Amino acid sequence: MQTLYILFSFLTTLGIILMIYAFYRDFKNLTLLQKISLILVSFSGLVPMILGVIQGFLSH
Repeated sequence: MQTLYILFSFLTTLGIILMIYAFYRDFKNLTLLQKISLILVSFSGLVPMILGVIQGFLSH
């Protein structure tokens, strides 16, 4: 189960990085609602991964 958590956390992080890269050039052309939703999705996807890494380092 831990392996699946790590795998899907990594895939989520990779997907968010690709999404940010894809919208980087056209970000200024998006509406305010689209910008807010991209920021929220990125934040909510990256924070659990970052917290998991921090928790992993602190437990050792």
